[in-house]
Amino acid sequence: QRKAQLKDNEKEFNYTDPKELKRVKIPIYKEVSYFDINGKEIYKISQINKQLLDISKKKNTYVNSEEYFKKIEELKKGQIYVSDVIGQSVKTNIIGTFTKKKAK
Repeated sequence: QRKAQLKDNEKEFNYTDPKELKRVKIPIYKEVSYFDINGKEIYKISQINKQLLDISKKKNTYVNSEEYFKKIEELKKGQIYVSDVIGQSVKTNIIGTFTKKKAK
C-alpha cells in the first residue's frame, strides 16, 4: 500500500505498482555479409537467407532494394560500409529515406 503524496491524488485514480522491466538484447541487423570485389558473398550471418548470393545484382539483396555493392567503390583502404537499416514496406506518408525533417 502506498499513500498519495499530494492531497489531490488521494484517490490514486491511475495508480499502478511499478513493474520491474526486463531487458532483452536483439540485433539491429538481420544480416551481415562479407563479399569479394565482384559481389559474390564469401561469408554471411543471416536470419533471412543463408544461401551465398551475388549481391552485385540488386535482385539478390533484401527485398530487392539494397545498393551496398555500388557503395564499395567509394571506400578507402581499411574502411567498411554499413547500410541503412531497412525493412519491408510499411504504410507511411514519408517518401524516401526517413529523417527527422521528413517526419515533421
